[in-house]
Amino acid sequence: NALGALQAKLSAVVRVSITQSLTREGAMYYIAHMPNGSARYDSYEEAVEVSKKAAARKVIEEARHRGATGDLVPVIRAGNSTTRDKATGAIVRYGTVVEAEIEQEVY
Repeated sequence: NALGALQAKLSAVVRVSITQSLTREGAMYYIAHMPNGSARYDSYEEAVEVSKKAAARKVIEEARHRGATGDLVPVIRAGNSTTRDKATGAIVRYGTVVEAEIEQEVY
């Protein structure tokens, strides 16, 4: 066929970073820096879950904007940098990145 079929791969990625902070009293909290703004959470697990949902919504929106069609299911990953404080034994999170990605063949 002289015309052939045009084929391309559409890709969209959204990243959300989560940082750990301390109050003046020494209580830990987390800030999720999401596409629609930042929010504070007292629980690390809640910050990650809310970030996953926000990243998934935004990556679907972005993929649709780029021409994706049909059912879109993003791949969601979360990774963090942690260490254990030698003096207290507490786990210290330097940062977490939540990433949502969609790839789709476009014809």
